[in-house]
Amino acid sequence: MRILRQRNSAILRALIIEDTRKTMALLITHKCINCDMCEPECPNQAISMGNEIYEIDSDRCTECIGHYDKPTCQSVCPIDNTIIINPAHKETNEELWDKFVILHHTV
Repeated sequence: MRILRQRNSAILRALIIEDTRKTMALLITHKCINCDMCEPECPNQAISMGNEIYEIDSDRCTECIGHYDKPTCQSVCPIDNTIIINPAHKETNEELWDKFVILHHTV
C-alpha cells in the first residue's frame, strides 16, 4: 500500500511539473556538477559557464521549442532535478516560439 501511495504521489508530482513547465523557463540549480553535458546540446547557445556553475540565459532559452519535443539540457543532465522550471521567469509556449523565430529566422 505504501509503495502504491508513493508511486501515485510521484505520478501526480510529474503531471503537475509537466503542466507547470508549459509556462515557465528553465534554471540550473546548485546541484550542477559542471559536467559539460548541457552546454553543447543547447541549440540556442543559451547555456554558458557562470561564476561557479552553468547558467541559462533566459533571453535565449526557448526550452527547445522549435528544435526538439523537450529541453535537451534536461535530457542529457546526469543529475536528476538539476535543471528545473524557474518560477521567477514565466513564458508561454507562444512567447517561447516567438523567441525561437527571432533567434533563428531574422532577416
